[in-house]
Amino acid sequence: PMFGGQRRTPAERLLDGKYFVTMNDRDWYWRAFLPVGADRDHPACNPFSLNAPSLVSVKLPPCLVVVGGLDLLQDWQLN
Repeated sequence: PMFGGQRRTPAERLLDGKYFVTMNDRDWYWRAFLPVGADRDHPACNPFSLNAPSLVSVKLPPCLVVVGGLDLLQDWQLN
């Protein structure tokens, strides 16, 4: 998964520009993907934001998510 949000996480601040991409790169990806005028708390980016519908009743099967230790978005993925 690739999640994000308006709030900057410790991993984003720590790993910015150190491995492959920067926060500016990620911000550009989100601007290219999200509807015009939306921010990173849009439900497609941040399913846990106040703008997102509740996921409590969503029936999802178990899954394995592997998070890279040097990924800028690891804090969002672990959330």
